[in-house]
Amino acid sequence: DVCSSDLGTTPDALRQVVAASCLLGAESVPDAAELAARIAGIPASPELTEWLSEICAASRSWTTADGFLHPSRLAELLTIRELAASDSLGQACLTSMTAGQALRAVSFLARAIPDYTEAATLLSPLLANLDERIAGPSDTAQTLSAALSVLPEPSTALAPAVIALTRRLLADLPAGADPAARSRWLEELSRSLSNAGRQSEALMVADEAVTIRRELTEPTAGSPERHLPSLVLSLENLADRLKAQGYLPRMHAVLGEAIALT
Repeated sequence: DVCSSDLGTTPDALRQVVAASCLLGAESVPDAAELAARIAGIPASPELTEWLSEICAASRSWTTADGFLHPSRLAELLTIRELAASDSLGQACLTSMTAGQALRAVSFLARAIPDYTEAATLLSPLLANLDERIAGPSDTAQTLSAALSVLPEPSTALAPAVIALTRRLLADLPAGADPAARSRWLEELSRSLSNAGRQSEALMVADEAVTIRRELTEPTAGSPERHLPSLVLSLENLADRLKAQGYLPRMHAVLGEAIALT
């Protein structure tokens, strides 16, 4: 507590600064000082700089060359406990983030889900409006795509948020986006809807994905043969959705089309 009194703050505030640094990433003293001010209202001072220098030096053993944080189990536990105990800390950490901080937060919480049930509770609302929590310029579609790529296997707790995030990504794809990318995300959305028990919606989305893939394999399209393997996968996904709805004759027809293309 001597350290906290020297800094003119409290042990609770310092724990929150450490938790925020683990969650969002603080690769330098200026980064950590910005978090200390934003999260806990601790003003800059020589004492704060010295303390943060020690914290950042220790955290380097948790960070890989790509800049993503890989905290120890103790740091993970501290961060989850602090966030679960303080709604205001979560609000402060998980709003007005940079795109990089947002991705680190998603990755951190996703990794913690197998060990801490609180992590899913914290991650679900974050995913629901992730793009709105990012301050400053960013490639929204790229950020949302990266966030979805680090999520664990589908779970009931995260299903609504994953569906909302995927729909947002599709809506934010630019008008000239690669049709193959749109189809791929439609297929992901179809699987997420199916996992959530929303089979009729999943079927409609799977149908849309197949329509795009078929257009890409038309003779008039550029390099149609390049898209044939993806069309086969889309057809197999559609067949799964048809089976779930009990549309067996159409399922067999779709599978027959897929087999004919292989």
